[in-house]
Amino acid sequence: MKSDVLRGIVSTALLVLAGGISAFAQNGTLKLNVTPKQAYIFVDDKAISEASKLHSLTLSAGEHKVELVNYGYQPVTRTVAIEARKTTELSVSLEAVASKVSGPFGAITIEGADRDAVLLNGKTPDFFVGHGDEFNHDWWWKQELVVPPGTYQLIIQGGDKDVWSGEVNVPANQRVVVDASKGVRKTVPWTRGQKLGSVPRFNVGTASATVAVAKPTAELSVAAAQLNCGDASEVKWTSSDAPQVEIAPLGAVAGSGEQAIQPKQTTEYDLTAKGPGGTATASATVNVNSAIQSISSFHQPRSTISVSETMSSRTAPPR
Repeated sequence: MKSDVLRGIVSTALLVLAGGISAFAQNGTLKLNVTPKQAYIFVDDKAISEASKLHSLTLSAGEHKVELVNYGYQPVTRTVAIEARKTTELSVSLEAVASKVSGPFGAITIEGADRDAVLLNGKTPDFFVGHGDEFNHDWWWKQELVVPPGTYQLIIQGGDKDVWSGEVNVPANQRVVVDASKGVRKTVPWTRGQKLGSVPRFNVGTASATVAVAKPTAELSVAAAQLNCGDASEVKWTSSDAPQVEIAPLGAVAGSGEQAIQPKQTTEYDLTAKGPGGTATASATVNVNSAIQSISSFHQPRSTISVSETMSSRTAPPR
């Protein structure tokens, strides 16, 4: 009896081992070389790690979406094909955004998040502002998240899970301390905010880091604000520091652009630009005179009679 049990245990162990070896055989390696080294890696929409802490990554064979983000730099997205038992190399240099950020400012300190990703106002990598270890103290060497005064939806992500998420209200010249496991802990005076002028979006040094988040901007205009029914106009818009842009009633749009419109009734166009630094809005109204249609709408094509039809009518015998 004991021998039968032992054989069962050994067989089970061998099956588990064989399954593990089989799965491992289907994996490949992604070798990374990323600048700046503080950039964060998302794979298939999962928050993975800071690039400097992860030089290679084991992935299943097949295609994977790799996103590399660092606030103050243009994000990069790549589709990477991983082959089983082979190494694929990916080298990326992110392009810095040169413009600086001006106050007023508040600050957020995040404790206990280690290398977890920190996002503001959205759950996609577009809303990434840094990781927990960049924002965890306000000593002599500052590690701080500097934001415009306002209310934020703060999300701390590890893998595909939210470690913590909640609303954080940041007053001007105040510092809000957030515990990654418990939420907002306290709000204290932050006199440093009064001294900050125009600051870079991303600045790191020895045991220090400052990420200054910019408030989005939004502008919208229409080519003609008064129309007769049937006439056309054009809406133009621009935005900045906003990965999510929508125009009601047109829907989601690019950050800047123009689009032909032909409203049948008076319509208000509302632009909403949302980013880590908050939300900006702009609007314009097109007034439509529905009682008067444009001349083009009354134009009717003239009827035509072909030569063959005319000749046929002339030569047809009388009935």
